Amino acid sequence: MLHIETNRLKELAPYGGAFLIFLGVVKLTIYYSAFNLQITSFLDLTEILSAFLNDLLFMTIAFSFLIVFDLATSSKSELESNKNLHETFSLEPKFWKRFAVFLKMFGGFLIPFNTILIFILIWHFLKHTDSIYTHLWSFFSPNLMSVCAYLLLESKRKYYTIYQKTLDPSTFNIMLYVIIILITLINNTRIDVQNVKEKKRFAKTSFVIDSIVINSDSLHYYIGNTKNYLFFYDQQYNRTTVFPMNKVNSISFGE
Repeated sequence: MLHIETNRLKELAPYGGAFLIFLGVVKLTIYYSAFNLQITSFLDLTEILSAFLNDLLFMTIAFSFLIVFDLATSSKSELESNKNLHETFSLEPKFWKRFAVFLKMFGGFLIPFNTILIFILIWHFLKHTDSIYTHLWSFFSPNLMSVCAYLLLESKRKYYTIYQKTLDPSTFNIMLYVIIILITLINNTRIDVQNVKEKKRFAKTSFVIDSIVINSDSLHYYIGNTKNYLFFYDQQYNRTTVFPMNKVNSISFGE
């Protein structure tokens, strides 16, 4: 259960803008680093804030599911049970017993989720071998979140060992939500890079600079633009050329 107390959300609300900027910088840095470009030199604030708008739909769906799940399991008895599990994990000295507690907390999600993913992997291996690596990452991502959740619980336990104080479940869940958002963002950005580099999403894009037409192909192609700059990638030499947008007369996107 990933319940967060309302008062904690109110305390965090003023930091929402800074967190959005952080997410935008992370997404743009990961994407353009794949094309050997340090993008931060070419950005302004509005572009950073809007960088991950394409990811919002996926995140909204995912968090809507989590919110519905939270509402369905946020009875007083469930909250008390969750608090007890956190305390049991913090106080338990044996690893295997702590892991058993972890499975009680997250196993209801992880076990069926991984079972479904295994069947999907087998199906794609038999029918669509070209997409197996994409689904391997889909298998890896939620389990990476689980590893992070376990490490957070271990950190919470270490905090208790040193300071003899327990972190409330809301604090833990806030950190876990941040990890989920980051991993989701990284995963979606990785897919964006794959679509451009491997699936040649912009291979038929062309643009005009000072009356000269520059066409994209499988090895030389447009990868994106900001308000002031356009980026053109040479895959053969792993080099990105930056064109000022005030020199660009037009851009044409082909299918």
